[in-house]
Amino acid sequence: MIAALLGIERNEKRIQLARRNYWPDFTLGASFANVLGRRDLPDIASPPEGNGKNIWAITAGVNIPIWRRKYNAGVLEATQDKIASREGYRDAVNSVEAAVRAIGFRIQTLEEQMSLFENTLLPQARQALRSTDAAYSTGTLGVLELLDSERVLLGVRLSLAQFRSDYMKSLAEMERAIGAPFPEVR
Repeated sequence: MIAALLGIERNEKRIQLARRNYWPDFTLGASFANVLGRRDLPDIASPPEGNGKNIWAITAGVNIPIWRRKYNAGVLEATQDKIASREGYRDAVNSVEAAVRAIGFRIQTLEEQMSLFENTLLPQARQALRSTDAAYSTGTLGVLELLDSERVLLGVRLSLAQFRSDYMKSLAEMERAIGAPFPEVR
């Protein structure tokens, strides 16, 4: 988004520069040439006039813009580029807003799922394992039921770990979308 804002600013400066083409151009110049005297034999006998005199020159000029259509085209082009930059900025803002909404919804959903697993399913799976373990120790249930209860607990723990991983990934996506660290990490 910063690049889009800088693009708008750059095109505003281009408009200002294009409008300056309507103004007359003034040029001033000065030059200096160090002339060494000739030292060959014919010129020593009869040297040319001004032999070895340095040359100074001053120039001035004015350029008046008469054909304005090309300058109008430059201003129009810079204006159109500025409009396009503003549209690009709006598109960038809209895409960031959409990404923030989508990622925010995903974060909220993952928080609810983690809460369900942590507060309901994980305690239930632990209780079921304890109950199955007690029944196994008394000989009421067999080893397959005990292994099945352990498998269910393991599945709940793995699912909870996957939700936490997805939650952290979503937080990283949110940080990338907003361009700043996300304040809340669970």
